[in-house]
Amino acid sequence: VGEDILYTEVRKQKRKKFETLKKNEQSLLNRAESKSRKQTITANLGEEEFLTEELEFLRYLLKYCNTVLFEAEDEKGGEMLKISVGQYMIGELENDDLVSENELFRKFFYDVRDNMDKPGFNSWKFFIFHHDSKVSSLATDLLTEKFIESKRWAKAGAYSEKEEDILDFLIPRIINEYKLRKVKIMLSGIELSISTASQENDFQKVTEEQTKYMNLKKVEKYLSDKLGNRAII
Repeated sequence: VGEDILYTEVRKQKRKKFETLKKNEQSLLNRAESKSRKQTITANLGEEEFLTEELEFLRYLLKYCNTVLFEAEDEKGGEMLKISVGQYMIGELENDDLVSENELFRKFFYDVRDNMDKPGFNSWKFFIFHHDSKVSSLATDLLTEKFIESKRWAKAGAYSEKEEDILDFLIPRIINEYKLRKVKIMLSGIELSISTASQENDFQKVTEEQTKYMNLKKVEKYLSDKLGNRAII
């Protein structure tokens, strides 16, 4: 199944169920918390909660925002363009309409998007000295890796290279793990919707939701395959 077709279904499904999924996500996160404390990490910022994948995404986005990730030809096939980590990470989530609904995440995400092409932009300084105390506090925590332990990428000496030397491997993986988590949350939301519709004998809606569910399962498989079938519970 083509990637464009799969993500078109993601975007369509998210637009239609945005408000429902926004309410369901908190419930699903709470359920995951009781199942495994490793699934969610609560930043010490009032009521703000982040998925592990969201914090990892932000850490790499801030730390390597201006680092060149790869080069690609322009649309005319002539000049080679340098694509930064920030440009790639921002584009991947925006293109698939998978930007987190967490307000603090969105603050980081869109501030980076709106400022990363400005001359002299330094993401760490920008956020550490941010006027919003919640933003500066989280940026400081991410810089000191309070929430994300580097051993995640170096279990049993799996990777001896420095992080910055294997960004071409790490960045796509961070993005795909983030996407896979979001897709799984969407699938759980659809399961709840199917259950409710079934109880109400609304079989037309059951059929519609089942179709969405099957399409998203294809997205889930696609992402899992790219990650080497790594399980995310």
